[in-house]
Amino acid sequence: LEPHLRDEVRIVDGAWGGRSTKSLRGLGHWDEEIAPYIGEGDWVILQFGANDAVKNQPYRSCTPYEYSTNLANYVSEIRAKGGKAIICSPITSRRYDRAGKWNEKNGLQDYVDAAAKAAADVGVPYVDMAGLTSKIVAEAGFEGSRRLYSCYFNGTDNVHPTKEGAAKFAAAFADFLRAHPENAAAALIRPDAPAKALPAFEVPEKPGLSQKLAVEELKRHLAGKADEVPYTFVFAKPDDAPAAEPFASYYRVRGDRVWFWGDDSGEENKVDFGESRGHHPKPLRHGSLFAVELFAEKELGYRWIWPGKEGTVVTHVKALKLPASADGRFETPLPMAHVRNYLEYGTVPWEQVSSYMSRELYDTPRWTTFEDRGIWQLRQRMQDRDIFRYGHAYEDWIVRFKDTHPEYLNLHVDPKTGQETRGYTDGRTHFHKRCVANEGVVDQIIADWRAQGAPKYLNVCENDGGGLCRCPGCRALDCDRPGEAFLSHKTDRYLNLWNRIAAKAVKIRSDVQLVGYIYSYYRHLPRRERIEHPDNMIFGTVPSLADDYRAFYGGWKKAGLKQFFLRPNFHSSTASLPRGAEKLIYDVFAYCRDNGMIGADFDVYPGRFSTLLESYVTVRLLRDPARSFEAIVDEYCSAYDEAAPSVKAYYARIRARREASDAVT
Repeated sequence: LEPHLRDEVRIVDGAWGGRSTKSLRGLGHWDEEIAPYIGEGDWVILQFGANDAVKNQPYRSCTPYEYSTNLANYVSEIRAKGGKAIICSPITSRRYDRAGKWNEKNGLQDYVDAAAKAAADVGVPYVDMAGLTSKIVAEAGFEGSRRLYSCYFNGTDNVHPTKEGAAKFAAAFADFLRAHPENAAAALIRPDAPAKALPAFEVPEKPGLSQKLAVEELKRHLAGKADEVPYTFVFAKPDDAPAAEPFASYYRVRGDRVWFWGDDSGEENKVDFGESRGHHPKPLRHGSLFAVELFAEKELGYRWIWPGKEGTVVTHVKALKLPASADGRFETPLPMAHVRNYLEYGTVPWEQVSSYMSRELYDTPRWTTFEDRGIWQLRQRMQDRDIFRYGHAYEDWIVRFKDTHPEYLNLHVDPKTGQETRGYTDGRTHFHKRCVANEGVVDQIIADWRAQGAPKYLNVCENDGGGLCRCPGCRALDCDRPGEAFLSHKTDRYLNLWNRIAAKAVKIRSDVQLVGYIYSYYRHLPRRERIEHPDNMIFGTVPSLADDYRAFYGGWKKAGLKQFFLRPNFHSSTASLPRGAEKLIYDVFAYCRDNGMIGADFDVYPGRFSTLLESYVTVRLLRDPARSFEAIVDEYCSAYDEAAPSVKAYYARIRARREASDAVT
């Protein structure tokens, strides 16, 4: 929209994905992040509908009447602050049937009518974006309209527009107001669209997924950087450039032309903005996309300090000026590099998460969304070079063997009856355990693995939680010391199990790699057992921030640990204020880096203000493992401009207090 506005008009983007007229207020965004900043003479564009119409989601679903009432209430509050409002009907979806025929019926028509009624009732300008965008999409045709929506990338999303679609829809909004000067909002719009140097794009006739994403991302970056962009951007390898190396990305600037290319193989797998735990059969490579992100950082000056628009830092200029010649190359440095991205809990009803999350934590404000964090990780150029198949390996055993082989399952005391029972669980299937002393368990694991074709990676990760088997056989595998609680140390029973599995697996496939966790009750140093097949065993190590990490890794090295990756829960913090853990996280990573780790999988990024610096340190290390702590902190604090020295000093004080507390502890 910005190119169509008069020079004196400044845009403040207060929109949040997934919000309705109800949830924008209910989740705190209106009262905390929008309303306080509305001043005398400000215009507020109100456009909702698609999320109001969603059924059976009480936190955001609205009837057309409620929707109209909510819009009127927003207008009243805007006027009370001296502002002015514009109400727009929701844009159309891409309403084509499978035969390619345009569907004239708009499923949101009740909300379109309600928006028009609300505008008329309260006397504010109204723009029928549903009608304007329907005309654009219908005229574009079945194939042409694909470029206007995200289905162009994922094949299914006919609701959310691409950058190209958004630009066309914004132009329609501006053109409507130009044609209706009697509409008070027309005063915001330039009388004529300004002439300026626009970028040109040369894209293959059938671009790959990474190329499609790269084009859209570059358009976003260019729009944020400059008004005029007198360059041509080519999404192909230059004729004189060598073929892209695995997991590598490249850009080249020569005069007024810029090329982007890289390793884009594996595109049969979709882009994963969600939790990535190594379960994909082969990794998707983002060569072209990462080339654009590298260019944006090195040549356009972008920095992505934290997820979302507020964490994006760039200096806007009138006209872009690139060097006459420049080259860039990036290659993913680690076999495994990601931070898990879980669903933003505040966007789902409380009842769906109440079994494992406190109400206080659920209500904690979050600055970023699920999608924000996924995009941020891509901009930080994070991807896996290899896939280690791991995660809770036995979630289905309680169903598979409760009746046929109960002896495979844990012997535990049911807290409700006080009776010993096999296969006890508190109701969560991923929390039950096996009888690790039972050789039938080993044989079943091997049989399941062989049924899958005996792949290279054999997942032996235990499920979460307690409920460990208390049978005499399992107790005999423990090395408990007098007076120790039952759950104090269970490492030896599990290392014994993994050794038995490995001994049988290597006879079937000599290069097999068992992947397990050194975690929870079995992260402590073994007292009797040793890793008997170090070349065939990879461990995800899960130290806590309270552990002496040097003693932890040193002890496991003596026990035979050879292949490992860092898989901590460092970011699982519910703190409302920074806790000063970023240097400790850096030190643990650096120690593992210098002692042979093959990658890192951080769990979890919750999107809270209190952990933003910790998260930036983490993702920066995954992209550039050798970068110094001081350089990373300086990058982060630079986002605060003149306040950077004060912000840096603040974090230093927090770290000093933590270190002093740790020393006393």
